[in-house]
Amino acid sequence: MTESTPKPSRWMKYLGLRRREGKYLPFVPTVWGWVVIVGMVGVIGSLAFAEYSMQPDFCRSCHIMEPYYKAWHESSHKDVPCTYCHFEPGIEKTLYGKWQASSQAVKYITNTYGSKPHAEVRDSSCMRDGCHERRLLEGKVAWEVPSVRGGHVTIRFDHAPHLQQERRGKQLRCVSCHSQIVQGQHIVVTLDTCFLCHFKGFEHGRHEETLGGCKACHGSPKSAVRLPTGDFEHAQYVDRGVACENCHADVVKGDGAVPRQTCWNCH
Repeated sequence: MTESTPKPSRWMKYLGLRRREGKYLPFVPTVWGWVVIVGMVGVIGSLAFAEYSMQPDFCRSCHIMEPYYKAWHESSHKDVPCTYCHFEPGIEKTLYGKWQASSQAVKYITNTYGSKPHAEVRDSSCMRDGCHERRLLEGKVAWEVPSVRGGHVTIRFDHAPHLQQERRGKQLRCVSCHSQIVQGQHIVVTLDTCFLCHFKGFEHGRHEETLGGCKACHGSPKSAVRLPTGDFEHAQYVDRGVACENCHADVVKGDGAVPRQTCWNCH
């Protein structure tokens, strides 16, 4: 009598394998085994592609993304992956972001995309753990901006009232000021953004105080200003209640310089 072929074990059935006695390969896949192999390859390949598609280099594979990639690469956020900003924290938000990104990839492949790609950066992404989560608690920060006369001007900026209170009837977000459309200067705040809100509707600065007041952004100079007639101390006039716009007549236009005739009006 010939020995009967042993029955395959349960785990071999699950894996789709069968024995081949006396062969170089003792196990070969069944039809179900090939289905399992193809499925595993598909899952591993999908996971690998999903990981690769979350890298910045994948974003620039679309030629329309090159200027945005260059702006990011030259910014202070160049070490932060794109998905940290464009995907909100949490597994559900990440999956939703991947779904949106996949739809954009399909549009690119089918040549149905637009010439102006649109992407959102939510406040929750900016203030996620390890990024700017303490920004609202830091109080006023010193922001140095180039001056039209050369050098720099220090502006004291507080994020809390801008994000927690309405401004001109609107609720601001991080990207309301840190605009992501500034190509070449990724997420940079320009002075034009500040002027758009603080000076909106003003024709001149002689009799109109800017939104928030002058000293909300920058205090009076501490050092004396040297003039042909002597040194000028701002503190003496500020302490007497003289408003900034009494001398700096045109803060809405130009550089806010004080013309000589303004001094003659009083002196």
